[in-house]
Amino acid sequence: MPSPAAAAPVRPAPASWSASGSASAPLVRRQAILLPLAAVAVGYAGPGSRRAALLAGALAAAVPAGAALLARLGRSAAGPAPGGPPTGAPPEATSVTLLVPARDEAPVIGRLVADAAAVRSAPMALIVVDDASSDGTGDLAAAAIERHRLGGEASVVRVASPSGSKASALRCAPVAPGVVVVLDADARLTPGFVDRVRSAVGPDGVAQARRRMLRPAGRGRRAWWPRALALAQDGEQAVDDRIARARLALGGAAEFRGDGMVIGTSVLGALGGWPTDALCEDLELATRWYLHSGRGVPRPPDLEIWEQPVLSVRSLLAQRLRWAEGSIRRDLRLVAPAALDPRVPRRRRAELVGYASQALLPWASLGLALRALGEPTLLPGGSRGRVGRDGTASPSAAAARRLLALLAVGYGSGAVILAWAALGDGLPARGSAATGRHGFSPLSRLVRAFSVGAFTGLWPLVLPAAWIRVARQPGAPQFVRTPHASPDAFSEPEPPRPPRT
Repeated sequence: MPSPAAAAPVRPAPASWSASGSASAPLVRRQAILLPLAAVAVGYAGPGSRRAALLAGALAAAVPAGAALLARLGRSAAGPAPGGPPTGAPPEATSVTLLVPARDEAPVIGRLVADAAAVRSAPMALIVVDDASSDGTGDLAAAAIERHRLGGEASVVRVASPSGSKASALRCAPVAPGVVVVLDADARLTPGFVDRVRSAVGPDGVAQARRRMLRPAGRGRRAWWPRALALAQDGEQAVDDRIARARLALGGAAEFRGDGMVIGTSVLGALGGWPTDALCEDLELATRWYLHSGRGVPRPPDLEIWEQPVLSVRSLLAQRLRWAEGSIRRDLRLVAPAALDPRVPRRRRAELVGYASQALLPWASLGLALRALGEPTLLPGGSRGRVGRDGTASPSAAAARRLLALLAVGYGSGAVILAWAALGDGLPARGSAATGRHGFSPLSRLVRAFSVGAFTGLWPLVLPAAWIRVARQPGAPQFVRTPHASPDAFSEPEPPRPPRT
């Protein structure tokens, strides 16, 4: 089968927007050290100026209003209207390749092959890339393909030694021209998935399925914690989907999200192929696409992908750390050079830089916290020193404490507002029923919104650690997979939610 490069030609992106033009490892390291230090300095110095303190306070107070605006904009925005498949052929003729990189995924690979057989819709192909598994993943995938009579539509590509990254594994698979759907090995598909992919992709063949979390199958007292973690992660993905739709409505760079990523082979070839040196290839491809086209990744309202939630706190933190590190690496490798590239329209640069600056907020908060602890001031008798426990705080230290409190309240309330709005997706319109399909009463929806808002508090904790990891190892990092359990430990996926009107 032909490679992505052999697909229909699309104007290649400039070198500085593709893998060949990304920032070098030494430059990434310098940025990973200097930018957090600059953010700490800004946070520390800000309260010393009344004008800066007022500006920071106004920005913090505006966060809930901004969250409400994003929630409203993201209610129905899905991106550019579908205009047919990338080749110009009718949707039923679009070739769809389900591409699954898998390493040591014996517990789940058979169920995914079964799902692919259930949603088969020609022309379609399933390719499982066995990335040097040690647990027989490739053999199990091949047996499942034979069992479900997918021999003419599915294959297993075996890699002799570990590829080192998800993108490297993806590069090992020869893909026919058309549309590629990247699936994690634990993904679950609902009936009609392939047909919905065909009808959802626009002229570019680019889209992202909304990620949904399966529910743990256990019941009783011991099941409340796994279920709470699953619901929190599902709510987090709902919030992420709302934000992405709002960015689309504003013409921003809504991103791919790995599992359920849909991309045309012609677009993939134009963007330089899979970025093998990236920790999060989905984020880097999304940024290249936005720099190349000025458009974000559409979010079709009825395209969903189900996956297992992470039920171990340790694995959950490791996963979030990987995502944060991948985002920071993408920003330093691609966004920072693009911000100084005069060929990139100013609006695109502003959108990317504004979104990337969120990763520095914990460092600015650290600077505020250092200022809030007190600062050198005149003590009785004219000597200089720090304010004592019984002394009066300096004006700038008091301002720093107020700003910290305002930031915490502003971002906390903003997270709850977004969660409340996102959890309403798919529920009946006002006045039609007291509860929705999932049994949400207003009170339970509010409780879940607060829990999801609290769950997002993980990010300020993992972002500084991710910055430190990038500074310590600026080169290509080693991908560490999240372990998966047997599909029998989770519920079956639910049918797609109808879009709310």
